[in-house]
Amino acid sequence: MKSRQVFLVLLIALVVAGLGGTALAHNPAAVDTDGGFAVGISLYGETASNSFGYRLLGLLNKHWTEEQRLAVAQSIAEDGLMVNVYTDPGVYVQYNNFRIYGGAQGEAEVRIPRELAELAFKGVTLEELEAGDAEIDLAGVQGQGGAYAQGGLSAAFSLAQFVDLPVEDVVVGISGRYLYGLAYGETDFNGTIAYFEDDGGTRVVSRDLDVSVLHSQKGQGWAFDAGIAAQITPRLGVDVSVENIGQVVWTDVKERRWSKEGEWDLARVGYNSETNEFEFEFADGEELDEEEGSAEDITWKLPVRVRFGLEYAFDKQVTLRGSVRHTRYESGTSDTLFGGEVEYRPLPFIPITVGASYSQKTQLMLDAGVGVHFDQFELQLAAKNLHSLVLKEGKGLGLALTLGLHF
Repeated sequence: MKSRQVFLVLLIALVVAGLGGTALAHNPAAVDTDGGFAVGISLYGETASNSFGYRLLGLLNKHWTEEQRLAVAQSIAEDGLMVNVYTDPGVYVQYNNFRIYGGAQGEAEVRIPRELAELAFKGVTLEELEAGDAEIDLAGVQGQGGAYAQGGLSAAFSLAQFVDLPVEDVVVGISGRYLYGLAYGETDFNGTIAYFEDDGGTRVVSRDLDVSVLHSQKGQGWAFDAGIAAQITPRLGVDVSVENIGQVVWTDVKERRWSKEGEWDLARVGYNSETNEFEFEFADGEELDEEEGSAEDITWKLPVRVRFGLEYAFDKQVTLRGSVRHTRYESGTSDTLFGGEVEYRPLPFIPITVGASYSQKTQLMLDAGVGVHFDQFELQLAAKNLHSLVLKEGKGLGLALTLGLHF
């Protein structure tokens, strides 16, 4: 076997081994190590949901008919309602192999069981009552998120400067970050909501409700990232990266708790389309018992990601990209996403992208974007989950923004 083939086999083996661990938002190896002095500002943000759809956006801030309420409820994904938000602004100063950077990151995830989300949007239907009594466990509601400022140093080195390689180049990078906590919150839901027929009417009751919210605005921690970027040929490049190996310890934690022991009739539990608020009312005017106090420090493991990416440039107009990304959250949940994208440039500075991806949480997704890219400036806007617009049974929506200024 030729040396080039042996090297490629080893490189692929290394990439596959890396996939077992974690992924990329920042690959510290994906930098120009021969560019001299450089300064840059960047911003990335995205929000997405596996439920609802673009066709339903016209219902915002309007009174819903019974048919429209059913349509919204039917748009909830099979595995429940999930909403993700992520933002990552930052600045950097670089000289050849070394980069100093600072900025902030924020990430949050909310999950609500399908049965509870449907109840909130459409109430209890006659068909459901005829099917028998039902009880919804609130323990399936999960919410967690945090935001922190960060500053750190990264270093990247080209192996081609030290050894002869059978490929164009291989760059190895590593970074370390200090994290200063800005805000953190997590929820703990317990109890059930049940509905059943009683004396010819419908009763919706709560049983042993207990909801806690832990929050803090003080914390500090650390994180490391590592990556490899290989240029196999002038047209083909691959990379693998591990991100967010670290944690933030939140101190001065406060806890707010709302509870109501026993069984209580509910007069209202659902979404008000005119005020965009979820309402929760007891039939006899009772209110939840509220407590507030201090709690123990929280060690928040950052959402750890691992990503393998591939890029092939057919010519100056068409580029093909593929990736596999695995994310594991501190709550214990995880998600693996497989994606592919085609970029077409009708003009050298206007990239148009169309892509598809599949994950355990959000199933099949279709995305599309358009942007403006110059040597020192880039702007990209992408719509996510477009299958909910083009497919009748499609669910989900989302938006992603990339902005960069580099000198």
